[in-house]
Amino acid sequence: MPTISHPELIELVSNDLRSSDSESRAAFFGEFGPAEKQFADAMIVTLDLWATFLDGLDEDNEKARVVAAIAFTAINQNISSFKLFMSGYTVASGSLFRLVLEGASLAMLCSAKSLPVLNRFMEDKYSANGAVDEVAKQSATIRVKREPFRAVQSSYKFYHKYAHVSKLTIAAGADFSLGGLPHVGAYFDRAKLSEYRKEIKMRVGFAAVLPSTIALIADNVSAW
Repeated sequence: MPTISHPELIELVSNDLRSSDSESRAAFFGEFGPAEKQFADAMIVTLDLWATFLDGLDEDNEKARVVAAIAFTAINQNISSFKLFMSGYTVASGSLFRLVLEGASLAMLCSAKSLPVLNRFMEDKYSANGAVDEVAKQSATIRVKREPFRAVQSSYKFYHKYAHVSKLTIAAGADFSLGGLPHVGAYFDRAKLSEYRKEIKMRVGFAAVLPSTIALIADNVSAW
């Protein structure tokens, strides 16, 4: 590998921090533009349902509003995560998507009045780390179809790799289309196209079920 001078390193880092990432963004959009439209449409519907849910809550119903806040956090961060992915920040995007899966699962658990999760969460005695698996265990109480939810469990297990140093996060910093050359910042690696497609499929698929998830949460809370 050629030696890089100190001034060149300063310029490399400074340019990346000031970059709009337009090149990598354009490359991802060129490949996944239709998928981005599908994602956006699903998130618009999701936000509309969430707003209707929030509007129907009494201002003094603190617990219900906590559930709404948890659900919004999952929705909001899901949009941010997808934006990061489509900009070329795959590790940051993947780590954030793990939080999204936890948040959506936690909101479902908290929407079930018979479960102690909401009270424990409000008392800082519940960690969202276990929320995904607990939804599977409490699927009947929450009224979640257990078999379809296995896809969420599988995705959560995969995105757990993004939350720690792993072979996946190390590989994300190497441009395979350029022979594994290390790359600082956002970029599109055409050699990883098949992996990108898998992630896009998972993300768009998750966005597609978020409207029904918010509807379920709202329905559960309305039965309190």
